[in-house]
Amino acid sequence: MPYSRKGDHVLAIRQAQRQENALPIVIAGMKVQFEENTDIIKNICLFYGGVGATTVSAKETCQRLLGKHWDEDMLGEACKSILDEIRLNPSAPGGMVEYKRTLTISFLFKLYLEVLQALNPLDPNNPDISALKKFDSPPSEHIQTYQNVPEDQPDRDPVGRPIVHRSGLKHATGEAIYTDDMPAVDGELYLRLVTSSRAHAKIVSMDFSEALAQPGVADIITADDFPGTNDCTLDDGTVPIMARGEVLCVGQIICAVLADTPAQAKKAVAKVNIVYENLEPVILTIEVCCNRSGFEY
Repeated sequence: MPYSRKGDHVLAIRQAQRQENALPIVIAGMKVQFEENTDIIKNICLFYGGVGATTVSAKETCQRLLGKHWDEDMLGEACKSILDEIRLNPSAPGGMVEYKRTLTISFLFKLYLEVLQALNPLDPNNPDISALKKFDSPPSEHIQTYQNVPEDQPDRDPVGRPIVHRSGLKHATGEAIYTDDMPAVDGELYLRLVTSSRAHAKIVSMDFSEALAQPGVADIITADDFPGTNDCTLDDGTVPIMARGEVLCVGQIICAVLADTPAQAKKAVAKVNIVYENLEPVILTIEVCCNRSGFEY
C-alpha cells in the first residue's frame, strides 16, 4: 500500500447492515490528487468491493475524469460513468443489486463533499453538509443481574451463581480456536453440497463424469453410499439425508462433492448434471391443497 503524500485526499468507506460485527455490503477505497494549487484532477483511483467476484477498479471513469475541475459537472459525469462501467447481474450473489449500484455513487458523493470541504469549506446552511457528519456510537454498557444464593448453599452447587462461561475469556482475548484456525491434516478433503433446483420432481438421471474430471475432486457421495440408513429422525418424523429418486423441495440435498480445496469443490458442484422430471399436481394455493383427494385436517 503506497504512502499518501501532501495534498492527497483519501477515503475508505463501508456500508453494512449494522455498524459493528457485520460483513459489508459494499466497500470502497478512493484517492484523488490535484494539480498544485488548483482543483484540477491530476490522478484519481476508485476501487470497490462487494460488486464483483474480486475488487473492482473503475479505470475508465478515473481516466475520463483526469484534467477536470472538482465541481458538480464532474460529479454528474463521474456518477453516470460509474453506473455504466460497474454493472451487476440481476442474479448476482447476495442480491440487493440496485442498492449496491446506489452505494457506488453514494460513496463517490461522500468523497466529493469531503474533498470540496477541504478545498473550500462549504456554507454551513448547505443541506449536503449533513452527509459529512460522523456517526459516533457511545460505548456499550451492560449489567448482569443474578439472584443471591443461600449462605448454606455448597460452593460446588452452581445454581443461581454468576458462573463465567468456560470459553468466555478466550473469546474476549481472541485466543479461542475456530475451525478455520485449525491446520489441515494429511488427506483432509472439503465437502460441498449439491442441492435441488426443483420444488417437486423425479430425479431422472445424475451425470458426475464432468465433475469427477475436475482437478482435485476425490469423490461424489450419494444416498447409495450410506452404509446404514439414509434417514434422519426429527421430532415430527424422519426425512432423508440425501434425496433418492425424488426431491421434495428446492435446496434438498442430492449429493456431495469431496475435493482437495473449497474452490475445487465449488467448481465441481457446478459441473454435476442432474435431469429432473416435474411431478404433478403442482399445489400453489391452500384451496387446491384442501380439495385434493385424501386431504386430512
